[in-house]
Amino acid sequence: MENLENKIEKMPLLKVSFELPTAEREGNTLFNFLGKGEGSFPAWSEGIYRNHPKLKEMVEGTEGEDEFRKKCIEYAVEYLEENKGAIEESRANLEKVWQEGGGTKFLEEIVKDFETDFPENQDKITGIISINPVNPRYLRHWTFGVNYLRSLEDRIGISVHEIIHFLYFKKWSEVFPGYDMKKYESPNPEWALSEILDVVIMKNNSVIRGLIGNYKPNVYKFWQDIKVDDKTLIELFEGIYMEHEEGKINFEEFLKRSWAEYNAKKDIVEGQMAMKKA
Repeated sequence: MENLENKIEKMPLLKVSFELPTAEREGNTLFNFLGKGEGSFPAWSEGIYRNHPKLKEMVEGTEGEDEFRKKCIEYAVEYLEENKGAIEESRANLEKVWQEGGGTKFLEEIVKDFETDFPENQDKITGIISINPVNPRYLRHWTFGVNYLRSLEDRIGISVHEIIHFLYFKKWSEVFPGYDMKKYESPNPEWALSEILDVVIMKNNSVIRGLIGNYKPNVYKFWQDIKVDDKTLIELFEGIYMEHEEGKINFEEFLKRSWAEYNAKKDIVEGQMAMKKA
């Protein structure tokens, strides 16, 4: 029987395509994070309005979701037109460095590390060079946003982080079948653990560290001082991942043990998370 490593080497890799945004998409993503749609959260609103003060002026006093959404899209039309040169430059620079700096090697590594393959019904991963500072990802479409104003190093790190999510949840669904994909979104514990383990992987996988350079992956700022048994959220799971890196356990076992550890500490972890979000 063909061993796993030989099988993985023959698996086709997906192309990562960095693309320009449309006004409708950008307006809708802004709408969704500004307290008017699913996934809204006050911390997102603060960051968006800090980056887009004119948008805050435009929507102030707006009543009704339809009108609010319309104004977000109108703002995106204007902003994209005014900044199209800078957005295209950001896209071109990121694509160039990704292609020349190890993007393919990264894809090969996560397939090997996660011991799975890319889905047959998916032909590419799309990174949208976005005006939204939140950098959302969409699991059903293997699409993510990366803010055009971030440094090149940050844009690479953000892209790596979001792409890891896609293959991570594919592997999760193989290890824990039957999940509703809604469980993979905030504020569910499956989502929270994925955000923590994504950072653990980025910090400790040598191939990924080589691609992201000096980019410093971390959990959300409002989670960074959470402690469980005198350990940060990253430290809580690093030891399990290092066992995987050292070949002592496979990736499936890493996920199972991490999920068990999260559930064992769930009340403490989520109690502190709720306090940070309040």
